[in-house]
Amino acid sequence: MAESGWTSDSKQSVLATSDEENEFCCDPCEHDGHILPAESYCVNCQEYLCSVCYTIHLQSVVWRHHRLKDKISMPKAKADRKKFGVCTQLCDHHVDKTIEYFCKSHVYFGCSTCMTEEHNTCEKIDYIPEVAVTFEKSRELNDLQKSLTELLKLNESQKLGINRKSKAVAVQAERAKGRIKTLRKEVDEIFDDMEKEIDALKQSDDDKMAELANKVKFLAEEVQRHISHIERNLNQRKLCQLFIETQHVLKYLPDLSVEVVRIRENSDIQRYQFNDSEIRDIIEKLKEIPALDIKDQYAKVPELKNDLNVRADGEENECEITGIAQLSEDLLVVADNKNDSVKLIDILNEDIKSVFKFLANDNSRKPFDVTKIEDNALVAITYPLEKKIVFLAVSLSENMTINRVIGVNGSCFGIECAGNTLIVTFNEPACVKILAMTGTVIRTIERHFTDFPDYVAVHPDQKKIYISSWEEEEEIQCLGKVTCTTAERETKFVYRDRILEGPQGACVGNFGAVYVCGYWSDNVLQLTEDCRFIQEILNKDDGLHEPMCITLSKQSEVCILE
Repeated sequence: MAESGWTSDSKQSVLATSDEENEFCCDPCEHDGHILPAESYCVNCQEYLCSVCYTIHLQSVVWRHHRLKDKISMPKAKADRKKFGVCTQLCDHHVDKTIEYFCKSHVYFGCSTCMTEEHNTCEKIDYIPEVAVTFEKSRELNDLQKSLTELLKLNESQKLGINRKSKAVAVQAERAKGRIKTLRKEVDEIFDDMEKEIDALKQSDDDKMAELANKVKFLAEEVQRHISHIERNLNQRKLCQLFIETQHVLKYLPDLSVEVVRIRENSDIQRYQFNDSEIRDIIEKLKEIPALDIKDQYAKVPELKNDLNVRADGEENECEITGIAQLSEDLLVVADNKNDSVKLIDILNEDIKSVFKFLANDNSRKPFDVTKIEDNALVAITYPLEKKIVFLAVSLSENMTINRVIGVNGSCFGIECAGNTLIVTFNEPACVKILAMTGTVIRTIERHFTDFPDYVAVHPDQKKIYISSWEEEEEIQCLGKVTCTTAERETKFVYRDRILEGPQGACVGNFGAVYVCGYWSDNVLQLTEDCRFIQEILNKDDGLHEPMCITLSKQSEVCILE
């Protein structure tokens, strides 16, 4: 940038002359160890320039947009440069210079020499001390911090899911082994081989979960490291380093996000159970029979992790939760029939955020079931005695207020949202009605029920409707039944079994599996989407007692309220 061949005597001479005439020296040249009188001034860089540097400033794209002043109009006093950040990181290619520029076109950091020699035709170049001043309040930094926080939160939630599934591996293996032991006295050697097969599957899943857990831990440390660097640079006001660190993180953020998603997609485990339906009749052929039935669906084996308190302060009655809907991964909305209230529950903090009571003539109304409308901030609740459906809006402050109320013709109980319609169960007569959001009846389904249809669930494709109901028979009182029908009234599948007594709440998972509560049988069953039995996922041996309603999160976590 400046000419060579300077001596210490010549430097002293120019300095003396500069002092006498109150002139300034060229800042870029002085930075390089040369002294030349300033002939102009750059307002953007806040630097005095000699004639050579002035010419470069005019020619290079890096500084072409800068505002220059000639020698007459340039400032007569040094400007306060405190409002600009100070770059301290040395350039990789010019070790005697600091990084002061960022080329957006090539995502490249460099000194003035780098920009002049290699990026002089690039148009998107930032002068770091200038952009760093306002960067701490920029949307780019704010969005990055939010993305990192959300990424860390998602990663943490996956860690919980992996821990749960790791436990499910052991639960499945123990249940399968329990069935094997009933036949072990007769065919010990064969069943030993079967146990080894189970252990091999378990080990495979354990290894997979351990590997994923390590990846989750690594990602958590990596994301936390970036967050800590950003916070430290902010606290220490190292704005240039903050900008550089942020750009590095932005470069690798998509890779981190892809890795988190890949962990979630690869976190499924195999589902299997011991098949003993024909073994007693053909025990001599056991060596030829694949006793372990490897399912085409991945295992979703829940365990009761903890109890969720849904009783509000000051309530004297025990809670009777008859309806449940998951508003988000952190929030549940429940209908407490006995306490005449609708409650908003924070799952993570186990806290009741809001309680709503629908009053009329000073008499409380009893809610029954609740569903989330497509809009996450709106839920609909059935009030059978009042023959009304109440829509509640959930505000950002987590308060629930009435959005609107619609009247229906009959006592409405179970409710589920399906696109722009509501699927609602009624009694007297027993039927299911498809309603518009205004309450207008679109279609009535009534030929499937000899008794009372309780709850309703909808398949993700919104083409299949599942209804839990009871049937009274002479030999079997209140036989449990799940009916799969379509909106066009076509019966697709029906499930009946003694193992399901007093069916209540039902829900459908993301892949079509149906979950239904057995109130009197103290269990939860998992069925295929064509209503075939898969497994009993929870029962009274797991501590389950009279389950009433059920919902399933996006992470396949089951929430059951008794």
